[in-house]
Amino acid sequence: MLSHTSGIKGYTELPGFGIISFQKFQRDTLLRIVEAKPFDFEPGKLLIYSNTGFFILGLIIEKVSGLSYEEYIMKNLFEKAGMTNSYYCSENRVIKNRAHGYDTDERGLVRAAYLDHTWSYAAGSICSTVEDLVKWNNALHHGKILNESIYREFITPARLNDGTITHYAKGITITEKNGKKMIEHGGGISGFLSENRYFPEEDISIVVLINSTGPVVPTMIVDQSML
Repeated sequence: MLSHTSGIKGYTELPGFGIISFQKFQRDTLLRIVEAKPFDFEPGKLLIYSNTGFFILGLIIEKVSGLSYEEYIMKNLFEKAGMTNSYYCSENRVIKNRAHGYDTDERGLVRAAYLDHTWSYAAGSICSTVEDLVKWNNALHHGKILNESIYREFITPARLNDGTITHYAKGITITEKNGKKMIEHGGGISGFLSENRYFPEEDISIVVLINSTGPVVPTMIVDQSML
C-alpha cells in the first residue's frame, strides 16, 4: 500500500467521492464503498497512485498503537522532529495565522470548497509550514524518525512482479534532477499544493507550499530555483 502497487481502487477517483467529501458519515463508510469495488490490477503488477492505501494504513496505525492517528503523528513524528507548527488538520479548529486555500474558475481565484477531514485523513490531513517541513527532512534523513535498516527499506524503490524497478519507494519518489539524486513528493488538496525535495548528496531541502491550486504550481517554482 505504501508503494501504490496494491491494486486497491483509489477512493478519491470514485465518481461519488465529490459528494461524500463535504458530508459527515462514519469513517468506515469509505471502506464499505471501496471494498465493494474490484481491484484495479493484481497486487504488484502495476504502480498506480491510490490514496486508499494511506487511508487504510492510518487505520492500522490506530489499531496497533491504541492511539488516534492525530495523537500518534504528534507524538512519534512532529515532536521527534521539533515541528512545533504542524498538526492534524481540522475543518473547524481556529488556528492563528492559518492560510486560507483558493481554487480557480472562470472568475479567477475563489475560496476553496469545504472539505471534511474525515476523508483526507492519513492520505492528506496534515497542516504544516515550510520551516517545519525542512525540520521533517532533517529528522527523517538523519535518523531521528527511522533506524538505519528501516530507513534503507523506506527509500528502496518498489519492484513489480515482472522485475521492473520503479521510481517510487514507501511513500516517496526516488529519482534524479540535474544529475543529482533526489528524494521528493508533492501533494494537493482542496485549495493547496505542495512540493518537498531533498538532495541527500548535498543535504539540501527545497520546500514550496502554495495556498491555491493554480495557475502557478510548486514544481514550477522549485524548478526555476534550480536553474
